[in-house]
Amino acid sequence: MSKYACNTERVVGFEMEYSPSVYILESSGSQKSRSILETPIQGIEDIIASKFGSVSSGFLGNAFKSYIDGDLNELCTPECYPDKIGVVQLASEAIMEDSLSVFISQNEHSYGKLDYLLPLRVSGETRSSGYHENYQVLCYDTKDIVPFLIGYAATQSVWSGQGEYIAKSGTYQIAQKVNSDIRGSDSAVCIKDSGDLETETFFKRFEFRRQNYPISYWQLKNRAAFTSAVIRLVDSGQIDSTYTVYGSQTENYKKISNNPDEKLDLYSGKKYTSAEYQLMLAEKVISVGKKYNFPEYEVDAAKEVAEVCENLISGNRSLVANEVPWIRKLQIIESIAPRSLENTVSDDDSLLAKSLCIACDSLGYGGLTEVIRKRQTKDRISSEAVNSAITDPPCIPIAKLRALNIRDNHNNDKSYWAYWMSATLTSH
Repeated sequence: MSKYACNTERVVGFEMEYSPSVYILESSGSQKSRSILETPIQGIEDIIASKFGSVSSGFLGNAFKSYIDGDLNELCTPECYPDKIGVVQLASEAIMEDSLSVFISQNEHSYGKLDYLLPLRVSGETRSSGYHENYQVLCYDTKDIVPFLIGYAATQSVWSGQGEYIAKSGTYQIAQKVNSDIRGSDSAVCIKDSGDLETETFFKRFEFRRQNYPISYWQLKNRAAFTSAVIRLVDSGQIDSTYTVYGSQTENYKKISNNPDEKLDLYSGKKYTSAEYQLMLAEKVISVGKKYNFPEYEVDAAKEVAEVCENLISGNRSLVANEVPWIRKLQIIESIAPRSLENTVSDDDSLLAKSLCIACDSLGYGGLTEVIRKRQTKDRISSEAVNSAITDPPCIPIAKLRALNIRDNHNNDKSYWAYWMSATLTSH
């Protein structure tokens, strides 16, 4: 067994995509149907550049990478360790919200009172682009890992899904982005080269392409750490291909999202629900992690996931609603629906219901993100930590070195690999 694969901290990097819309407000406070700009992204990108220290290469002073991709503003996080990436993600949100607020104030003199929507991922059921997670590969033999991780990513939605209400059909699914076909490079999980050292297997990354954004503080704290631990089970030889979920990845995603209690087949011949499968993996991390000295935060995250999955298996969904967004969203929908028939729904309820029906969850007033985070105290991430991440890179040597290089050599874009957030220690 490789000691390197067991206890080396895994470098991660996440790609954050935002699809901002700015609206004119009527005197009544309701939104007009049209955006003041079809794509306000260039104005927002310019504000990010001027306010947060972007140089000609698009890097910020805290080692983020800011750029435009089609109709999206994107921020790639610096290199980070899994137990700290949640703070960095919140810093990304803060940078984007602040820049959007400045954009609005600059345009209100021309258009009047404005409001915005800031989705955390791309809306539209046929697009699987959006929030991407990248994890450093720590082993040489990756043959069996990707098929296993595809099943892991699909079943993980039982505790990481945002939930989505499909207004046209009146149906509810626990995860977003499940209806598009997955083929070729659009696989739910793939391995990509991270840079110039392509002969070194360690300088590769796993890219998760269909994840729901972690909007609860509990998810921000635990998801990357647990995912890193699950990958470590395979790249340290602790589980094999018999743990892989059998069948089409597209169909498995759909089955799980439409019915979280659906039984799935493993190559071992066993059947598990998503919660049972995730609990099995969590228990494996806990037992193996102690023996082989996995990073402590990975084992702690496994304990948290195990507790949530045990409640899901026991039917105690309400006990984990603040941790699992799809449960809270479903509770809200079920509470609003009866009152809508009696015409006793408040304006705040109407705003929230509208937010719940779009194919993404937006930052700001009335969105599920705000509802979830207001209710959480246990795993709350301090504003001081977020503010520090806005100005300074994470406490990992490669990120700090990058920040110094950005400030000293801002025109030498070739010295960086972070454009696609390779999440390794080499250059792109």
